[in-house]
Formats: sequence, C-alpha cells, structure tokens
Amino acid sequence: MLSIVATAAFAQSVFDEDLGLVVDPASSPVTANGIGSPTIAWDSDDEVFVMFFETRIGSATATCPAGTWGIGAASSFDGESWDIWPQLVVTPTAGTPYACVAAHPTTVFESGVFHLWFKAEQGTGAPNQGWGTNNYSGVGYGTVDLSLDDKTADIAAIDAEIAAITTQLDADTLALDATLAALDASLLAQSDEFECLPDSPICAPCESAVLVGSQTGSGSVRIGRDYCQDFEFVVPTTLNATGLVAAADNVRLEWDSPTGTRFCRQRLVGGTVTMTCNGGLVPGVSSTIAQSRIELTVRASGNWTVDGSVNLASTNVQTTTGPIFDAIDDLQTFTMVPDTGGAFPFLTPFRVDAADVRDWLDIPPVTTDEAALRAEVQAARVEARDLRQAILAANTDIAALEAERAVLVNYTQFVTPSIQSNRVALVLNQTFGYPSVVKIGSEWVMLLQQYPDLYRASGTAPDSFTLGASPVLTSTTATWANTEVFEPSMICADDPVFPYVSWVGGRSLLAGMLSTAGASDAVSSDGLTWLLNTTADFLWGSNDDYRHFDVITDSAGALRMYWVQRVGGVNQVRLKATDAGWTATDTQNRVCP
Repeated sequence: MLSIVATAAFAQSVFDEDLGLVVDPASSPVTANGIGSPTIAWDSDDEVFVMFFETRIGSATATCPAGTWGIGAASSFDGESWDIWPQLVVTPTAGTPYACVAAHPTTVFESGVFHLWFKAEQGTGAPNQGWGTNNYSGVGYGTVDLSLDDKTADIAAIDAEIAAITTQLDADTLALDATLAALDASLLAQSDEFECLPDSPICAPCESAVLVGSQTGSGSVRIGRDYCQDFEFVVPTTLNATGLVAAADNVRLEWDSPTGTRFCRQRLVGGTVTMTCNGGLVPGVSSTIAQSRIELTVRASGNWTVDGSVNLASTNVQTTTGPIFDAIDDLQTFTMVPDTGGAFPFLTPFRVDAADVRDWLDIPPVTTDEAALRAEVQAARVEARDLRQAILAANTDIAALEAERAVLVNYTQFVTPSIQSNRVALVLNQTFGYPSVVKIGSEWVMLLQQYPDLYRASGTAPDSFTLGASPVLTSTTATWANTEVFEPSMICADDPVFPYVSWVGGRSLLAGMLSTAGASDAVSSDGLTWLLNTTADFLWGSNDDYRHFDVITDSAGALRMYWVQRVGGVNQVRLKATDAGWTATDTQNRVCP
C-alpha cells in the first residue's frame, strides 16, 4: 500500500546552480534527431563519466509505429564537457526484443562493468519468442565494456618515449657539467702559463712585475707589461738605478690612468739621487693600474751606461678571469641540476669562447701542457655542440609526441558492447517506460512506470527481475502529479533513516492540456516502501521542459540533475546542481550498502 506524506524526512534540495547546455545534439551526426533519457555513471577505473541516452534514428513505419530508436553514449572527464561516441551502443536489430525501439536507458557501474537496462520494443505483429508479443517486449539488458577501445596504454607508451628522451638529455647535460668542471680545473691549474694580456681569453693573476732595463749611450729603452685586470701595488720609494751621471740621465716608471699618464722619475741632481712623482702619486703609498700598461724607461746620455729595475709586488687579491670562465659559470647554472631549456641559449656563446681559447693556445711556442689543454677545450666545445643539437632534435621529437598524445587524450572512445539480444530482464506486454535501477546489498531493485503509476521490480541477478503486483508510487496524490508519475531516478543517500532516494517527475493535465508539472524526492528505508514528498522541489509549465531527467550524487550529498529540454523540435541535455563545486572522483554510483 502506498504511503504519501506532505513532507518527507529527506531534506528538500534546491537545484539553484544552472550550468546550462552540456550536450548539444547538433555536435554529432549520431544525435541529429535529439538526445533523450540521459543516464549517467562514473567509471572509477578509467576515471570518466559515461552518459547513455536515446536517440531516434528512423521514422515511423507500419511495423515500428513509434519509429526506430537506439541508444548512444558520450563521455566526459568533468561531467560538463561531453564527447559523443561516433557509433550507437544499442541499434534496433531484427529478431531481437529491440527490433524497433531501444530507449529509456538506465545504468549502474559495478566492478568495472556498465550494466545497461532499457525499454525494448520489437514492433507490431512480431511472433512470440518468449520475451513478449505484439510490440512490447520489456526491459532489455546488456553490459558495456569501455576498455575495448581504451587509449590509456597508447598514452602511457608516448609518455614513456618522452620520459626516455628527457632522461637521456638530462644524462647528456650532467655529462657536459662534469666536462665543464674538469675544464675549469685544468684552466685554473695552468693559469700561470698564460700571458697577462688584455686581448687574451684568459687573464691569469699578475702577482708581481719585474721590469729590468739597460741603456748605453745617448737614447732610451722602454720595457713594459700589459695587464688584463686591475693591479694594485705600493709606489716604490726608490728605483734600482746605477750609472746616473747627470740630470739628463734618469729611470722613469710610468703607467696609464683615466686622467693621463702618471709617473715617478729618479735622477742625479747635484750629486744627489732624487725621486719625484706626479699625478698625486706618493712613494710608499698604494696605487692601482686599471687594466692597462706599466713601463720602465731607462735614459742615458753620452757614452755612459744606465741600468734600472723595479720589482712591483701585488697588494690586492687577483683571480684568474676571462670570458671562458664566465661561459662555464653561465652553463653550470643549468647543467648541475639539468635544465636543458635554460642551458640552450648559453651553449653557442660557450663554443665561441672555447674556440677563442683553442686558437689562442695554438700561437707558438706551445708547451706540452698547452697542447693537452687545447685538446680538452676542443673536446668540451664539441660536447656542447652535440648537446645543443640533441636539444633541438629532442624538442622536435617531443613536440611531435605531445601532438600525438593530445589526439589520443581527446579521442572519442567507442566500444563494441555486449548486448543480450534474445532475452529481456523483465517481460512486460503493456505500455511502460523509464526504468531506474540500483543495487541494494545483493539485490537489484528497479522502479519503472506502467502508466500512470510507478512499480517496483527486483531480482538477485541483473538480467532477471520480478515485477510487484501493486504500484509503490501512484498519481493523483500530489497537485503537480494528478495525471501521472514518471521518470524515477534512484540514488543512494547517506541517511541512517532513509538511505534510498528516488527523484520522481509528475504531470497534471486539464482537458488534455498540461496544467502543471513538477519533480520531488521520494525516500525509502528498505527499498520496498516509498514516501513521496508532495511539495515539489520545482515546477514547470511547458511540455518542452524536463521531458526526462537523471540525478546523481557525490559523497558530500551534492546533487546534479541532467535534464532534457526540447528546443526547435530537438531534445538537448542541460545541467543543474545543488552546489557549484563537484569533484568527479567523489561521484557515487548506484550501488548501495
């Protein structure tokens, strides 16, 4: 006996989040005639939503007065953007219970299998084949396996190829880093062999400078040294000089400065050796040559011989410098922790600087150490070239693989379903529709409409149900459902009193015209007796609205309703929800404890 209450214990839900159109039938030739009766399940194995739906594929004939209808499918990763499969899951087939119609699908996903039930009609005048006669067959049943056309393995193979390429690049980058470290050590170890010249690609420390000159007879001799880095020393208080016989003879130490030439000159004046400096230089005080040149000039007159010398010790800290060391530092920033994208722009400048060092070391005389170092520099240069070429090739290969992967990721899956074609799960020889199934423990429970009421069927196997004799929800009990109740949509609820919920639609007609229609929830404590909330969750007043709907829930109790609206004579699927947020992996399938 049916129990009706004004307000059910299940809390009233408000579908106030309108997410709009989610499946447009115009997006695929399969659905050109529209999409109806959507049913949605979450495939937890492939982590994808699957929607089964009905679509008309042929016009009415004498044998199939309602036309021919099949069941298609679509998939989605978020439940909002859907890809329609390019072939039907169930196609009307002669000699089967669904020779004319396969419609009103409902599905349950359990243990990697989609169980699919649907309205099956074989057409007028069909012979009795044990599963119905004279048009109405009953509830057809089949299973659908998505793995038959799964691209997961192909995507994994591409990911493995990309990983192998990047792993090799990382290994090559680390190898170059080791080469750079060894080259840096070799350059530092042999730095004392390098000339301290402004145009050299390596500037070794100039820790001291000894300049010695001698001049006989009238004239002068200049002995100089260039510097490629700043050189700080103490201005000498005296220069080592012998042979000075007149004021014209002198020994002069001079060096460049931004303001001109500065110098200190020592000569014999009145029998006394004097030392004078210009440019603010003070004997015994520190001064710096800014990457320039210092010269010792020895001047003699007559037939005398003048000797002069100076030993300038560095007082500042100097290091081995030069472009090649900068290039190594730039590269090692990205090669120590492999970053080929960062290293790439510095590979060519390094090769240019390495070529300069190699060419400079070629200038005679070449010592044995310099020859070995030249070969080491050239090997590092070649390795940098090879890595650059490998990065270019890898980028090209990875781009091609990623493009191939994108095609696979966006691939619209389709399957060859296993449909039991000569059997129905529930034989019905009268008008019926809208089956909805859940599994409660080990029992399969179905609600369906036998106009104008809802009936319950159950079974211990998904392909064999027994129909109850009396309706469990009837029309005429709610003002918005006086003519019929239809479209049950069962879900499991996290409620200790009423753990089973079914959303139900209803219509009230006045003089054959739609007066009002609505939807509300019915609750059950045992899956046998159902209590209808007579206060509608929402109402509508057009036959084009809520022609079919399906409700799913998540672990937090949020609800999504996929509903059908007729626009321009064609059905489309829209989505509304009780909450804006939704985590796909939290979606609950219709398998209840």
